[in-house]
Amino acid sequence: MTVGFYHAAPTVTPHVALAGRLIASVRKAMPDVEIWHFTDAATPAIRGASVCMRRQTGLPPAMARVQQYAEVAGDWRFVDTDVVIQRDVRERRGQDPARGAAGKIGIER
Repeated sequence: MTVGFYHAAPTVTPHVALAGRLIASVRKAMPDVEIWHFTDAATPAIRGASVCMRRQTGLPPAMARVQQYAEVAGDWRFVDTDVVIQRDVRERRGQDPARGAAGKIGIER
């Protein structure tokens, strides 16, 4: 499995720090997983990512993200930069995403 996230901004933004937290959380929960940073030609690479995949598409960010994600094949988890992974998510493969670990529908608070 590979984790991928999209961040494109030519200047430093709060999302750079969030992406750093995302990367740290993936490394802690799944140390052997590759982490790919998808971006454009102008954005600095996020430290800690295994790969920085650059594409200059000329598209709005949301469309550029989807286009880059569509270019890769295999077992991926695409996440936003403000996500923190708390446990290994590979073992949840095949479960209905609308159901929690106990098989209940919805979100438990």
